[in-house]
Amino acid sequence: MALRRELKSVSKQHQACFSEALSKLDDVNDSVQSLLKSLEDDLGSFSNVLNQLTKNALEAKNVLSNETKQLSGSITKLNSAADKHKFDDLDESMSAGVLSDQLVDEVVMDALLRDGQLHLARLLQEESSLHNLSPETFVHFEAMHTIQRALAQRDPQPCLRWVHEKFPIGSQAPPLATLLEFRLHSVIFLHILLPDVSKSDPSLPSNGSTSPSISTLSTSSSSPSSSSSPSIENGTSLMNADTRRLEAITYARQHLARFSDTHAREIGQLMGWLVLPSMDSLPARQAMKHALWANIRDSFRILFCQWLGIAEKSLLDDSLLASNIALPKLLRYHLLMRDHAKVINPQDRIPIDLDLGKDHQYHSTFVCPVLKTQSSHDNPPVMLRCGHVISLEAMDKIVRTSRSRFKCPTCPLDQSVADALRLQI
Repeated sequence: MALRRELKSVSKQHQACFSEALSKLDDVNDSVQSLLKSLEDDLGSFSNVLNQLTKNALEAKNVLSNETKQLSGSITKLNSAADKHKFDDLDESMSAGVLSDQLVDEVVMDALLRDGQLHLARLLQEESSLHNLSPETFVHFEAMHTIQRALAQRDPQPCLRWVHEKFPIGSQAPPLATLLEFRLHSVIFLHILLPDVSKSDPSLPSNGSTSPSISTLSTSSSSPSSSSSPSIENGTSLMNADTRRLEAITYARQHLARFSDTHAREIGQLMGWLVLPSMDSLPARQAMKHALWANIRDSFRILFCQWLGIAEKSLLDDSLLASNIALPKLLRYHLLMRDHAKVINPQDRIPIDLDLGKDHQYHSTFVCPVLKTQSSHDNPPVMLRCGHVISLEAMDKIVRTSRSRFKCPTCPLDQSVADALRLQI
């Protein structure tokens, strides 16, 4: 927090100093122009003009000097704060071999593929030891970024074709695939009923790529490529409101009816737009469609990662966020062990509890309340008859002293080894 506060102070002082410098330079320039003009009218006043010019320049110099001193003081405070937070012993606090070259290459490769830098990813593959990546991996990511660019231009057709290809209608599709397909049909329904004025999503930065807006709307649920739809050009419908309602109802019957069991409430909300008297003038329509498109982009990204069998978040982003939380604590423990080397053997491994937050909880864990050790495959948690959970190792140690029957270490209820249930986390 202190480092961030000093950094904001330096940035503020730098902007103030820069603005003051520009202002004073403009004043000096105006003064020079004015004095030169007066000198042309009266050549005998050269000495007075020179004195006035010198005076104005010295005033500007004094003001800028004061501003520079304040900026220099802020930079000094920033350096002091940075010295307190620098990691001089970072290499010493890490075990040798933790960051292998292959592991770093895999993390960087994952970040490049997710960011769409496929050319750099191929160069990294050629120059590193990552030869286990198949050409299909690059094809999949290239298709993902093509679909994301289309979604940025509010074109649902590439994403809809991908969903139908990977999760055909009638197959046992995951819930997220069903939800994504429903949302895609929903935006097409709304586009028929409420044509967009603009093709692209204004909330997204332009990357120079172009993609068609919704120009063909599928009317066959089994074949998204074959379509028959109303003509839409430049985002403006050529149909009147009544015709748009009829076309939207037809599309809903063909594509939304099969979602009635799982999305009845959402379908009811969509049908509510059919009875509104003046749909084009409603300000809420753009907000609703914007939220739908944002949900579609997030759902597609998550579904693609699940289908490809990779994590939803970038390994590099997760590593940086987790290290930002864990490294300061680990370094403090390392310095503590180094300063008390006579009491603590530096070669000993001491478990440290680091709370990385809910965003970094990737699987469930269990710590035995008796032995204070984390469960593992060889030491799984077991639930007793009373409902309390301890580790298998703790139960074995209790049973050794009390044979087959024992009391729960949390409550006085009698227990039996045969009644204990092994839990799978």
